[in-house]
Amino acid sequence: MVSFFYFLKLKERRRKMIYKELDNGLIKFNVSSGLPNYSQRNNEYLDEITNKKIAHSMCNVTSYCMAYSYTGAAFPKTSKKYTQEEDQFIEFLRNSKEVNEYYKKLLPSYYKAWKNNEKDNYPPEQIHDILNYAFNLWVGWRAASLNLKAEINSMIKFIIENNRPMVLSGKFGRLNHIVCLVGLVADKKILEHLNEKNLIKYVKKFIIDDPYGDFRDQYKTIIGNDIEMTSEDFIHIFKPVDDIDNKICHFFHAPIATV
Repeated sequence: MVSFFYFLKLKERRRKMIYKELDNGLIKFNVSSGLPNYSQRNNEYLDEITNKKIAHSMCNVTSYCMAYSYTGAAFPKTSKKYTQEEDQFIEFLRNSKEVNEYYKKLLPSYYKAWKNNEKDNYPPEQIHDILNYAFNLWVGWRAASLNLKAEINSMIKFIIENNRPMVLSGKFGRLNHIVCLVGLVADKKILEHLNEKNLIKYVKKFIIDDPYGDFRDQYKTIIGNDIEMTSEDFIHIFKPVDDIDNKICHFFHAPIATV
């Protein structure tokens, strides 16, 4: 197999439906249980133009690496300067010839504005399609897939049936932000109704891992592990905001071993 593919040293992960029994007939699914979550606050990457750290805006690459780590797959080592995965990823993303060409072809005016450092420009990691393309190129396989109109039902089933994380884009107050969706708390009856179209009615809480902290106290708490939100907040916060049917979602898949 061509060395481009990084199906290396995969951690053993269970593939069955995994949940914890709670009181009052509730169950909890959490794909990141027992695993460390990532923080963007300690990112070291320096912007090539300003030579300043941009950790405050690295929720995208940090959430992507965090979600990927939960699948048990190994990361490539591509940087001589940085050690953290998210710093290595953004270095690759911004400097890859293939990624730059993809951005230039997809959105030429945006690409030009970024390269010229124009006001309010969009670096490639801030565009969903490019973020997804670059990550799969970096790790060497289709580790994540982007759906701009993912059904909430399919997202709920993805957690329950596949034990896999997702990356979502939301509006947290005035903050545009990206986090990992890692679990949910639901009525146990949901297991008997997985073929229904309105599964959210069984969900009491969604669980996210937030690379910046806890949105519930306006990020005064800098640890964002296992943050619970109501279904109402889920619908209101994640984009498209207030859409009761669909969301922008990056699905992370099971790693595949090769010989």
